[in-house]
Amino acid sequence: MPLKVAIVGSERQCLLLLDHLADQDELSVCGALPLPCEALAAKRFGPHRALVAASWEELADRGPEAVFSFVPLSELPAGWPPAGVELVGFHTTHALSSLLSFLARQLTHCEEQRVKYLSALNAVTEGIQIMNEAGIIEYINPAFSTITGIHPSERIGTNVFQVSPDGAAVRVLLSGKAATGVRNQAVGSCADVISNGAPIFMAGTLRGAVVAFQEVTDIMRLSEELSNTKALVESLSRELGSAKYTFADMIGANRKVLEAINLSKRAAKNDSTVLITGESGTGKEIAANAIHHASPRWNKPFITVNCASIPESLLESELFGHEKGAFTGAHKAKAGKFELANGGTIFLDEIGDLSFSTQAKLLRVLQEKEVERIGSNQRQAVNVKILAATNRNLQSMVAKGLFREDLYYRLQVINVTLPPLRDRKDDIPLLVDHILRRVCQESGRPTLRMSAGSLELLLTHSWPGNIRELQNALTRAVTICDGDTLLPGHFRFLSPGASGEAQPGDEPVRTLQEVEKAMLVRALKKHGWSTAGKKAPPRSSESLWGRFITRSSSISSASDAGQD
Repeated sequence: MPLKVAIVGSERQCLLLLDHLADQDELSVCGALPLPCEALAAKRFGPHRALVAASWEELADRGPEAVFSFVPLSELPAGWPPAGVELVGFHTTHALSSLLSFLARQLTHCEEQRVKYLSALNAVTEGIQIMNEAGIIEYINPAFSTITGIHPSERIGTNVFQVSPDGAAVRVLLSGKAATGVRNQAVGSCADVISNGAPIFMAGTLRGAVVAFQEVTDIMRLSEELSNTKALVESLSRELGSAKYTFADMIGANRKVLEAINLSKRAAKNDSTVLITGESGTGKEIAANAIHHASPRWNKPFITVNCASIPESLLESELFGHEKGAFTGAHKAKAGKFELANGGTIFLDEIGDLSFSTQAKLLRVLQEKEVERIGSNQRQAVNVKILAATNRNLQSMVAKGLFREDLYYRLQVINVTLPPLRDRKDDIPLLVDHILRRVCQESGRPTLRMSAGSLELLLTHSWPGNIRELQNALTRAVTICDGDTLLPGHFRFLSPGASGEAQPGDEPVRTLQEVEKAMLVRALKKHGWSTAGKKAPPRSSESLWGRFITRSSSISSASDAGQD
């Protein structure tokens, strides 16, 4: 880019210097101030009249980088030359020497900048070539030769229109616009490259182009590394996942269920250890998720460890981590689940399956709030809320010497017990409604209806697999159902020896109202015939509760009449 200069002197001196500098590519005159300043001076400058400034302030506003002055320094006004502007004096007998010194300094500065830019271009790993507006290649960097195998002597001075006619450089020189993502092979090279090119403009005129490229194999390697990194991030995201369920997913109006929910909500407010007990399939994992989600640690990691699914030989490493070389196969250090859960919650599912040795180490973590990796003598403090769950009777295991008594009491600070489904059959209609909606939504079909006979069948089943078995049964029934209503035949697999095929003709004659009445009679016999003081449970249907009050009143009246 040419250097911007200004001229200060008499009218004759300014005109003389303007004529001499007109053809200089290295210098660009941005203004001239003829002295003394006259209003008609610009008209006498002919083709240079646009360069004439009317005052010192106007000349400074044009932003000169140097001032060629025929005026002695003592006669210049205050503040001249402006800060950062070099003054070249032509008022002395050494004017030529002063000009040459100035040009020498400018050339030195330009050379220093050129060396810096070349050093940067030579250091990059992308191939780079620069050519002039005619396409003659003037520069290539070392990476160009490394990628293409072409020596600089074979390429510099050649025409890019001949050696790379389908490349990015030709597109840039022909259009004057940038070109990106151009894939081609240069003449004389087997390298398959992808190039990006940009035009070089000077004073609004296209003066050449610069092209940078990478080998396709490098881009594929980078893409593979990016994919691996993305997979690692997704893996860590899953490992450091958040809770999937909330208390809204704990469906039920049964008294025991509501007690468990309320206790869980209280347990979520502090960092006390929580032991969740209940048979398999009663929803212990949902309760653990809900406790974490409602706790102050909700936005921290929630780490789940299934103690029964990890081999004993690996469980200690999974829980507490290990150092590189700690055992055969430990090729690098690994953080344990407690470290990953730091600041959040760790859920130890099936804790009753822990070996005695692992129980002892877990007890130390609970007491000291520190973990020690296998192969390390350094302890690391951890701050975690501990949730544990089991379908075993830990108290019985303690009595038999199968579970540490001290660990048992450490875990059972708060004990949340989830009842089996056979003890909360009054929740089955609510559970069916909730599960059926979700299953149908996941399978992409409208929500199916339950016939009265189907609901009665589900109410009479013993459900040894609890809610998990109910969910699986509804999923299977939805899968085999071709209509819009689930019939008893769709659940025949629940009965021993049944074929599992739906037979609409097997539908009992009983209506839904009759089934509801039978359910309400059973509930009233168990809890009393009076409705006084009974409140609607939080998660029950208002319409169902209304029918309960209405029907129980009529049933009670009928019963009283019968007793009379």
